[in-house]
Amino acid sequence: MRDMTIHATAERFRSALIEYIEATYHIADPWLLRQRHELLLQPGVIHQSPYLESTPRYEAGPRFEQIEGLPPAALQALRILTEPNERGRSVLFNPPYLHQAQALVEAVLRGKSLVVITGTGSGKTETFSMPILSQLAVEAAVRPTFRDSGVRAMIQYPMNALVNDQLGRLRGLFGDPRIAAQFTAWGGRPPRIARYTSRTPYAGVRTVEKDQRNLAPFDHFYVRALRDAESEDPEVRTGAQALIAALQERGRWPAKPNLQAWYGSGRWQDRQGNFKRAVLLPEDSELITRSEVQSWAPDLLVTNYSMLEYMLMRPIERPIFDQTREWLARASSHRFLLVLDEAHLYRGAAGAEVGLLVRRLRDRLGIGPERMQVITTTASFDDPRYAAEFAARLTGVPESAFSVIQGALKQRPAPRPSAA
Repeated sequence: MRDMTIHATAERFRSALIEYIEATYHIADPWLLRQRHELLLQPGVIHQSPYLESTPRYEAGPRFEQIEGLPPAALQALRILTEPNERGRSVLFNPPYLHQAQALVEAVLRGKSLVVITGTGSGKTETFSMPILSQLAVEAAVRPTFRDSGVRAMIQYPMNALVNDQLGRLRGLFGDPRIAAQFTAWGGRPPRIARYTSRTPYAGVRTVEKDQRNLAPFDHFYVRALRDAESEDPEVRTGAQALIAALQERGRWPAKPNLQAWYGSGRWQDRQGNFKRAVLLPEDSELITRSEVQSWAPDLLVTNYSMLEYMLMRPIERPIFDQTREWLARASSHRFLLVLDEAHLYRGAAGAEVGLLVRRLRDRLGIGPERMQVITTTASFDDPRYAAEFAARLTGVPESAFSVIQGALKQRPAPRPSAA
């Protein structure tokens, strides 16, 4: 299979699909059978001829250290992630793409809201994750308020599939052990992230009975893998270590340095009724249960608009917004950063619903439009002026507060004719 050409691979898939159709929808008449087979072989019926499309390259921007005015703490955090990690890979690249560098300048240095218009695969995630990391680094390094719990930034995706896809990349950025160590040296704790969707365990008020049922999968999979990684059986130990390494490589392993200590053992509560297992530990970079998020609001909350609507209505999530509101009230310079990914999907009735939801969120936090910084990303707009107007109408933030950033393709020079 590895040695097959593109056309041979496409032919194999086409033949398998034809065989499935013919086996599932049986025809007894030989003439009809032959006619259907010939029809299925024609391009455009169930297949197209294969073609290759190269990924476009984008213009590189200045190196991080060449961005004039970038706060030292932000520069240090970004440069940490450009160095190879323990697996020999860099999380960020230096220099970044030009549009990524422009996002840093506009969002961090000028405090602007952003509309990022650039193609798929161009590093849109970094256009908002790097400003978030930079602003957290600045607070951790110079402000005592970093010790306070509260959501500094919220990323809102239109669907759970996008949340799950991006969570791994965010773990790589904010859960990197080197970043955790640096933030702890600055502000006494690592940056904290959390996914809060229907897949976040578990709904309702936390009880011991529910813990024993709903948190058991953590023990059966993650904690068991960690135990097997220390097994005396070489085969079990090697297999478990390979599994853990593969999950960490793909961002599928929670950003908790010691899941065994987090899950704990013995009684779930102490004598005063306080939970002592599956609670946030000081070195944790990720909160993975709803009760953790409700007790200690993370710096970065990743959700979708449907879940956010429920959160704004239900009393159980009230502490998340109360803590965030208190953090915002601590200093007039504090601003709430809202990221709307794939913003072009919020049109029509869905757009009106999300627009009202954003305004409800701002009202719940007790802030005006001037204290909400917005970053919207899309690959589907081509008119910068319309994009800024759309973002302003969607979020209620003035159009003048937005900077539009477009990805610049790296153009290759046309080949010159060879000399005769």
